[in-house]
Amino acid sequence: MRKLLIIPSLLLTASLSITAFAKTGDIVGKYYSTDIKTYLNGSEIEAINIGGQTLISAEAMQYYGFHVYWHPEERTLTIDESRIPSNEIPPQVTHSSTSVGVPIGNYYETDIITYLDNETITAYNTGGKTYIHAEAMRDFGYRVKWLATERKLDIKSPVKSGPVKSGYVYDIRLLSGKPQTQEGTGSFSVKYTKDSLLGSGDTDYLDLSMHSSGKDYNFTIAFYQNDGLFYSTALMDRLRQLCYDGFNVETPCDKSEKYDLVNQNIEICINGHKANKVSVTSGAGNGQRDFYVTAEDLPVFEKDSITEIIFTVGNPSGEPHKITD
Repeated sequence: MRKLLIIPSLLLTASLSITAFAKTGDIVGKYYSTDIKTYLNGSEIEAINIGGQTLISAEAMQYYGFHVYWHPEERTLTIDESRIPSNEIPPQVTHSSTSVGVPIGNYYETDIITYLDNETITAYNTGGKTYIHAEAMRDFGYRVKWLATERKLDIKSPVKSGPVKSGYVYDIRLLSGKPQTQEGTGSFSVKYTKDSLLGSGDTDYLDLSMHSSGKDYNFTIAFYQNDGLFYSTALMDRLRQLCYDGFNVETPCDKSEKYDLVNQNIEICINGHKANKVSVTSGAGNGQRDFYVTAEDLPVFEKDSITEIIFTVGNPSGEPHKITD
């Protein structure tokens, strides 16, 4: 009787040892085709099945009202519910032609930590793409409802409350169209009013997002690749010198040490109020370079009270041009 009890104990020890020594990149298991259609905030999102659970694409969430950032140095992926309507169009979901329940790929051991709304969430790596548990989003305040007759999983963002979370957010997405053929001066200026979207200078894609948390306003400038080359190299070089921390910053420092240098290169005004404490950090991922510019000392404006935003880098010349959505 005593010998029979020893055997399962040894098997358990061996199993734990194998798991403990799994290395990043090792195959952990398989993911499967599913006929379940998953919707996030009203639009269908790419989903897979692992162990009978539905998982959704973390990277795709950027098209559903979320900000998704990859931080290569920290090896973290952060997903923040932006509390603003996204102007992005969710991509068309292509359903696998493979029979339901048939393996369609492997998922791997990963050292990447994924955060949803500042809390860690279980995530799986399928070889370059990250998926998170749809059902686990309930623990973060999301409504996750299973509609059995429709084979549908419906996910809704939490209902936010309080003045900062409901009335103090705003989003502007600006796209200048075709990539410029000349590098230019490494400068640009964007002016937003309630009636117009204007810009000038050297930029291909400007994602200007303002989130009032009661403390600061955040602006994101994203550069995308074309045939392996980043647009607006001169502008990126200028911004890189202003970063106190982030991707490719050789000597991180306290952000206050860069305030004077940033003020010589960047000007942010909202309703005539100029920011004097502005910080810049950077990130990269999915074929793009991002710079995050934060104005930390501006008053808190209600959404409808904002009449003008001016955001300038460098000293652009030439007439402003219309930027379309």
